[in-house]
Amino acid sequence: MSICIANIISWDFMFGKVCIKWKNVTGTLVLSRKAMYRRVFQSFDRDSSGRIDLSEIRDIYARFAITISPDQATQIMTFLDKDGSGDVDVEEFIDFFISQQ
Repeated sequence: MSICIANIISWDFMFGKVCIKWKNVTGTLVLSRKAMYRRVFQSFDRDSSGRIDLSEIRDIYARFAITISPDQATQIMTFLDKDGSGDVDVEEFIDFFISQQ
């Protein structure tokens, strides 16, 4: 089973809070939160590198017809990138969403 980006109704990252709203799809297997966030991460990781970089951050917003500046992308990256590597790995991504619950 894969999570399709089209099943996301909205993605909102404002003031350090993220909200993802999903379409209600009947017959869909309910995933654990971690498994769900892992699949979302994989859908955002365009190059399948296991890391989300600045261009992928901007692409995430572009998928929702939201244009962000390079400075805004850098601020988001800095917020999510806890180890300072310059990109977001799957564990940082999952940890962030779990912390928002």
